[in-house]
Amino acid sequence: MKLLKHYLSRRTFLQVSGTAAVLTRVNPVNAGEWLEQLGKSGSQPDRHMEQAEIVRSVCLMCHSGCGIQCTVQNGELVKISGNPYHPNTYDYVAKGDLVEESDLDAGLNGKDVGTLCPKGQSGIFALYSPARLTHPLKRVGPRGSGKWKVVSWDQALTEITEGGKLFKDVPGEEGRVVEGLKSILNNDSPIGAADSDFMDEAPPEGWGPKRNQFVWAHGRNEQSPLTPRFVKEAAGVPHMLNHCDRCAGTFYNVIEDTLNIPRFEIGAYADYEYCTHLISVGSNVTHADYPGQTRARYLQKMAKRTGPDSRSFKHVVVDPWFSPAAAKATHSNKGEWVPLKPSSDAFFLMGMIQWMIENKAYKVDYLALPNEQAAKKTGRRNWTDMTYLVATDEPKVYLTGKDAGLGQSDHVVLVKGKPTLFHEVDGPAELDAEITLKGKKYKTVFRMLRERVTEKTLAECEQRCDLPAGTIARVAKDFTDAKRPVIEMFRGPIQQSNGWWNGQALIIINMMVDNIDRKGGFNPGHAAYKGAVKGEKRKAQGVTIDRHKAKYQGIKPLSTRPWYPLAYRSVAGEFFSSVRQGYPYRIKAYLNYYNNPAYTVPMNSSVIEALLDLKAMPLTFSIDAYMGETSSLCDYILPDSEYLERIGGFKTYPPIKTRLWGLRQPVVGTVDPATKDYRGVHPDVQTGDDTLIQLAIRCGLPGFGKDGGGPGIDLMNSWQFWNEYYKHKDFEGQTGLEDPQSSFVKLGGKFENPGNQYEGDYVRFPGGRQVRGLRAYSQAVATNKNSMTGKYFDGLPQYRFMIDCKEREIDQAIWDEYPIQLHTHKDAWHTQSRTMNNLWLATIKPQNYAEMNPVDAEKMGVVSGDWVRVKSPSSKHIPSVENSMGDGWFKFQVNVTSRIRPGVFSVSNSYGRWGAGAKGWDADGQEQFSDKRIGAGFSINPLYMADPVLGDRGLQDPVAGGTQSYGTPLKIEKLSV
Repeated sequence: MKLLKHYLSRRTFLQVSGTAAVLTRVNPVNAGEWLEQLGKSGSQPDRHMEQAEIVRSVCLMCHSGCGIQCTVQNGELVKISGNPYHPNTYDYVAKGDLVEESDLDAGLNGKDVGTLCPKGQSGIFALYSPARLTHPLKRVGPRGSGKWKVVSWDQALTEITEGGKLFKDVPGEEGRVVEGLKSILNNDSPIGAADSDFMDEAPPEGWGPKRNQFVWAHGRNEQSPLTPRFVKEAAGVPHMLNHCDRCAGTFYNVIEDTLNIPRFEIGAYADYEYCTHLISVGSNVTHADYPGQTRARYLQKMAKRTGPDSRSFKHVVVDPWFSPAAAKATHSNKGEWVPLKPSSDAFFLMGMIQWMIENKAYKVDYLALPNEQAAKKTGRRNWTDMTYLVATDEPKVYLTGKDAGLGQSDHVVLVKGKPTLFHEVDGPAELDAEITLKGKKYKTVFRMLRERVTEKTLAECEQRCDLPAGTIARVAKDFTDAKRPVIEMFRGPIQQSNGWWNGQALIIINMMVDNIDRKGGFNPGHAAYKGAVKGEKRKAQGVTIDRHKAKYQGIKPLSTRPWYPLAYRSVAGEFFSSVRQGYPYRIKAYLNYYNNPAYTVPMNSSVIEALLDLKAMPLTFSIDAYMGETSSLCDYILPDSEYLERIGGFKTYPPIKTRLWGLRQPVVGTVDPATKDYRGVHPDVQTGDDTLIQLAIRCGLPGFGKDGGGPGIDLMNSWQFWNEYYKHKDFEGQTGLEDPQSSFVKLGGKFENPGNQYEGDYVRFPGGRQVRGLRAYSQAVATNKNSMTGKYFDGLPQYRFMIDCKEREIDQAIWDEYPIQLHTHKDAWHTQSRTMNNLWLATIKPQNYAEMNPVDAEKMGVVSGDWVRVKSPSSKHIPSVENSMGDGWFKFQVNVTSRIRPGVFSVSNSYGRWGAGAKGWDADGQEQFSDKRIGAGFSINPLYMADPVLGDRGLQDPVAGGTQSYGTPLKIEKLSV
């Protein structure tokens, strides 16, 4: 194929931009010609030359996993549209159980056209971006100096794996010896006092082997299962840090625990297609969340539906910010906006539960069902634990038959006042009841919940939420009166220090109206199609570096820093703070993959300080396609391919209710027919997968290389790995990637018939745990302790605002000095940290502004366009951040608008970059590409408040580790320009 130079020529730009080049080809047409091209969801008027080809893959401009249909002419990508076979982008019904090519007219000029958002279409610019890295780099100045040199792949990989005096030419590092990755990963000796000052906090079996001093941290990792194979099964390291504490880790955790579903089925969402009353709490349906364009399409259909439910439909948006979804709801007279005060979600949600219980506006007959046979008799598929008895003394565990003298360990319920094993009941059990046995009191989950929610009055709840009197009651009544009500969430209530319990409260509301798994209800995800690769594997051992999934068992009564035994996704923000203390043990090497915590983590000053600390992080290297903010602080950067040059795959999110797996495959580039080595548009760039495989081979790790997939199956590169993966389990009988004419390759994945969504009134939930008991009470939470206090966590939702790691509310004195609350939101054309450097997207909205309500602006004498300075109780000066003024103050330009409630300072994500091309940097003494447009606007991450106990990282949910993304106290002053 033709390799582009390190810039876009005018000819190429016009080809891919679809602007001037298209205009020159427009000829007058009549209606008949247009109708010939009209498909089910639109038209495709731009016909392509016959020599063009289609390659179907999966987008990664955000995490929705939408299928894409790429048009390639003469080896160059000229257009990206939606893959109509992928249900994210198109609604259709196939002929059989699995989708076949003949189900649609989806060719170059086909009538069936998939949709794609602006982010997805701009992938062309990402592929050919002038900011991309094209060679391996090694720093030649201090970390963060912006001074680099180009090195060969062999030199970079040799130095990383072998170590030595790698930076002897850098002043101050002449004698510094760096241990290489090969030595670290092959050291099975236990971590001891030489590498940990906290041995009295280690579990009885210790911290684990010294190979655990290698830390992997990824951002948008969609290369599973290859990456876990490298980290956990080849390197044998237990910590695979991700970005979920900043994103949605708590969201997934609480859904999996409360809805009792297998791990990693990625959340639960409203069924927009059939609900009649939708409450969205902190969920910006049209501009964010996954899959964004699919949810927006379903919401539009729901609003425009006809039939008996059309007039009853209502959408209530509960959020401090008047989102585009709220605007659509209110302007169409089919909904309303409830401007909730940030961090008051617990009071709103528990207030709703209180009203529902007091007014008996819940499904009593459903909540009284204790088991499967009782549920089946009433035509239901699931049941709840609301009738189960729970001890009122700590640890507050379910009463078992053994403790009740019934001889078995099953749960116990009351039937006519008599303790009974739950599975022996053939009908309802007592819902609101209690009993004393052997001097101990036990209450049903429902009674405990009722008592909990009445700890505050509705008036108190509305006061904490800063809502007009009667709001919660009215919202709850409308909700429970509806035919098919559902309440959904995303980051708003979850990304809070009380996030786990907020999510639990919201799910309980759905349980109370019996909508879990229902058509029009609250539906979890499903198991994706899976493949497999065999071969020798190591077993990861020891305590994860951020203590996620690790229970504190130290000799010391309380831990120095928090542990997170219930965080099934990692708590990376805690790692970047604790690493400077060497807690729980010191590390030696850090690999950053497709990740940018220096920009994205709240209170990111701690991340930057850690990355600059040579003692805390002796060897750092990053696999990155750009000079990102985090990569710029590392020792080496290994250039990564863009997602349009990768092999892999991805499932999607619960709004899609059928099973699928999208195939990610390169849309440009070449594969060597003999070795299967792949190269994309830049010859000295390779995929991150290939880099990991080469590191594993150089370090002598199992699972890769000669016979890495078992006898006779070599895994020397990513093509060989994925080719093997796509031959097994759910892909058994396929030819892998070897046959480009196979249905799997041509369609861009394996798709179950999108019309096969329901079984009666229930979602099919394919591959998942369909029949199950739901958990309003979390015994798993209630039997674990906060390692900082030694006290048990609470198994029920709690009325709480913002809390520190010891579960204490923020001191009122702080609010008195810092009275405004920080808030953030997202635009539809941006993700966290990889879209502002895409100049096609940057032109949609060249910069962001800080949004303030007119009430607050008037008090300060501020109008739109004015500048203010802002600080939090713990914000620090960050020299690299353009708007940092020193002493913790940051300046922002203001937009005065009524779409943010009073008392809130809201700034959209993705702007205010200082990496990825926003600022220049040197390689071999020559300044590299930069464009000031990439750095336009403002980032709010430096403003987040530190946990008052720890002082070096933001507030985080003590159960699942989610960051406090909304509500930080601020002080704001007008600037004179």
